[in-house]
Amino acid sequence: MKIKRRRIILKSLLCLALCLILGGGVILSAFPLKASAASTTYSNVLDDLSSAENFDVSKYPSDNTDFSINVIQIAESSDNELFIYTYQPNALYKFLLVTSIVFSDEKDINDRVYREYQLSLVSKENTLCKYKVLDYTVPDSSEREYSISVLYRYYDSLIDEDEPSNNTITRKALAIGQLWKAKTTSEGVSYSVEYEDLIIPSSFYVGEILYSGLSGITYVRDSVYSHYVAFSTKRKMDDIIDADVVYSAISHSIKPSSIGITTTHTKTEVANNKLVTVSKSEIISDETEGIFYEKYTYSRIQKVADFIKNEEEFSEEISYALADKQWVFRFLETDYHDSLQGNHNDATGLVTYTGELKYTEVTDVAIFRIKYVYKEDVYNLGVVTNKQSSDGLPDNNNNPLNIEFKFSDEVKESFFLLMLLVAIIALWNPFITVIKLIWSAVKFLLNLLFEVLSLPFRILYALFKEK
Repeated sequence: MKIKRRRIILKSLLCLALCLILGGGVILSAFPLKASAASTTYSNVLDDLSSAENFDVSKYPSDNTDFSINVIQIAESSDNELFIYTYQPNALYKFLLVTSIVFSDEKDINDRVYREYQLSLVSKENTLCKYKVLDYTVPDSSEREYSISVLYRYYDSLIDEDEPSNNTITRKALAIGQLWKAKTTSEGVSYSVEYEDLIIPSSFYVGEILYSGLSGITYVRDSVYSHYVAFSTKRKMDDIIDADVVYSAISHSIKPSSIGITTTHTKTEVANNKLVTVSKSEIISDETEGIFYEKYTYSRIQKVADFIKNEEEFSEEISYALADKQWVFRFLETDYHDSLQGNHNDATGLVTYTGELKYTEVTDVAIFRIKYVYKEDVYNLGVVTNKQSSDGLPDNNNNPLNIEFKFSDEVKESFFLLMLLVAIIALWNPFITVIKLIWSAVKFLLNLLFEVLSLPFRILYALFKEK
């Protein structure tokens, strides 16, 4: 199957204006970026953009009702740095700082992996901004490509959409969908841009399922969280091959003091914008032995209908949140360990505590890329989703602090037969005693009945014998 690249022709007035301003595709030569031995200083955004002959600053007016952010230019420095130039209409009224960018620099669409890079604002003039891409080095080749999918800024509840149920939005995603090409020749560096298609989910939700477990007779809870994202899209997909999900994670360790007055809470970052690839062919399963463990098996990529069918019953709120979703990506499993115990000392009246509570908090989840099949054609596109975090509570009503252990039908039947056998053994001697008493009573009643029934015959016999 052949991968198809779908591009959007520049139809909007903004895109038309950009084409006129930037010279029909070939944009600018390399910008003069100044540097000194003591420290690095960067040129002004307006000076850089003005180096284009047909640049007109009046094309970028201020508008306090427009909160959009558009990439209007990129540039590479002689030190192999990458810069992004943006037009932010609302910048004079409410400046929205762009914090990061997501792009792929692979030329082959089959190989594209979209990665996130932090941005640093180095220059701002009215509605125009210049950002440096941090921790990135321009590839050493004569032709480079940058497929930009998303810009991220801080979420603002006053101007952005409402947060989904049980979710918190930390970063707002701004769709870009641009493929920038840089070419180095003997005459310098030239840039051109064309627009690309993106997957923009119409709804997006982050959640987790808890599979409860109990080890030993000391009631140590060793459970597993299965973290997932659910989304829907108007784009037609027959199947999804794989996808890239990004997340951050913090490990928590809570230990109370021996008398429970103070608590030591240790937090450790274990993942920062970590990218993982989920595949439909990857099956996750746990077959831990023991009647106090919930066994599970599932594919990393599921349709929502299958996901709901295979899991425990969801609350009405969660069912509503999943009602309009189509796909689920189950991207991560983390452990939940609770060995906290309190022991009462009858002599002192005090309660002493032992053990530890350990779990992982997963935050800032987003989808960066999806490879899917439609009518036997394969597409590999960037995805636009906010960065969201769940409320940390399991969606299948398994409260980790009050686990209700669930058993399979086979275990239930075995347990019933076992309890019946134990009851028979325990009650055997009393049962025999009761049977003996009943039999004695029955014999007494039978003897009494015999005496009563035979009494007339015995009287007649006695009279006949006297004659």
